Amino acid sequence: MSVSMFVLAIFDVSEHTNDFTLEFYFRQHWNDARLAYRNRGDADVMYLDELTTAMIWLPDPFIVNAKRMQQNDVLSPHVFTKLLPNGDILRSNKLTVTAHCPMSLRNYPADTQVCELLFESYGYTANDMELAWKEPNAVGMVTDMIIPNFHVKSFSKGASTISITSGTYGRLSLSFEFSRFTSRFVTQIYMPSFLVMCVALMSMWLYPCGQRVALQLVAFLAILLLHSDANAMLPEAHSSNTRLDVYVLSCLVFVTVILVLNIVTLLDVICVEPPTQVQASHRSRTDEMELVNDNSSSQFNSRKPGSLICCGPLKELDIDRYVKLALPSLFLAFNVLFLLV
Repeated sequence: MSVSMFVLAIFDVSEHTNDFTLEFYFRQHWNDARLAYRNRGDADVMYLDELTTAMIWLPDPFIVNAKRMQQNDVLSPHVFTKLLPNGDILRSNKLTVTAHCPMSLRNYPADTQVCELLFESYGYTANDMELAWKEPNAVGMVTDMIIPNFHVKSFSKGASTISITSGTYGRLSLSFEFSRFTSRFVTQIYMPSFLVMCVALMSMWLYPCGQRVALQLVAFLAILLLHSDANAMLPEAHSSNTRLDVYVLSCLVFVTVILVLNIVTLLDVICVEPPTQVQASHRSRTDEMELVNDNSSSQFNSRKPGSLICCGPLKELDIDRYVKLALPSLFLAFNVLFLLV
């Protein structure tokens, strides 16, 4: 028996349920010499109704990895059987099938998934019935097909045998290679994460340091929110980090490093207020120094004792200068490497 197909639509490719759904014409071709008849001239093809078809021998193919299958019957059953004078028979069905498709999400959302339809005879072994593709043009497909989130890069067919306890059976396979559209992830995850990181890096040029820390805390929370949104797009059962996780978590590490370094810088420019009074009995300095101390004491008398103040204008530390150059360079190199890998 030989098989041909024409794919009408692929409705869904789901990483949440690890399956894909498609609609196609499934055509079976075989020859039964017992049904050959003399051509009467007025019609060279005989169409058999279902009652007559039930009385002849039919092959028993099934889809090995099908989860659900529906034979369409809108208005009338979508099936016909055609008999030619030489005993050739064509049986065609219109089917909607949901088939299992295990997926790897390691490169998500820049991933490519390969999904298969596997056909076998349920009862006839390879010695009893040979399965093959009907060449040429065994498989066809609608050219302007639209699939949510994916496009079909290519498809291929194959034939093999499989041995199980009940015998060796012929198997036909039809493989679809799906490539995911990434534009939605670029606009919703990648670009916002990149812009938030740019804001966090530019905040390192702000003075005083307190403003830096406040802005970087906002950036930290924004990255956390983006990571939560990215995980919401994935199935709960996925077991490995995805490409999207790597990017967002790397941005989180960068903004955390920036935040910690700026907190350290902020602590370096904070000091404790000196005492508000200087006892005359403890003064041992010159009159000029006593006058300076008196002026400083009167300046701080209006503040609460023990409060923290900045020791004059902020002085850019050496580590601060190095960080301003190193972190933007590292983040730029990370983005270039991420695009190339």
